[in-house]
Amino acid sequence: MCIRDGPKAHPLCRVSSTTRGVTKPACTGPIGSSLKKCRVYTSIFGVFTASLISLQVGILHAMTAKRSASSPACPAPISVALGKRIKQCRHAADKSQETLAFEAHVDRTYISSIERGIANPSVETLANICYCLGVTLSELFAPLDGVSLAPTGQRRLNAATPPEIKRSRLR
Repeated sequence: MCIRDGPKAHPLCRVSSTTRGVTKPACTGPIGSSLKKCRVYTSIFGVFTASLISLQVGILHAMTAKRSASSPACPAPISVALGKRIKQCRHAADKSQETLAFEAHVDRTYISSIERGIANPSVETLANICYCLGVTLSELFAPLDGVSLAPTGQRRLNAATPPEIKRSRLR
């Protein structure tokens, strides 16, 4: 079969006959193209289409798969206090999350996560945010003196721990 039947058929093909509702193309290529050539185009197109469909299904599965809860259910008090302080400084500087994110070279959702106490920003990211807000790191952390620095409970697991190798694999 041709890739497309009807008036928009493949340039080398035209519909020649219909049998039991199935159209059969007849190639009319300029150099004496044959039906075999049309079928080659069709099979290549079919493989390409099948590859695209399987790729789209894989992407769809990756997009809809549930993620494990990597963020803690209860963020650390220091993270929440730091987020509130950054939000306070941002409002004092009269900047939106989007503007601050653009100037600090981070995503707006990351600024939001920091302000909610969910994200754990690096010192470099905090320094960039402080520079954009016109405060120093020491001024950012100064009001946080009363916050408890004690561990809040369970430590996160190291996801990079390799699985145990079976003895039979060592031989």
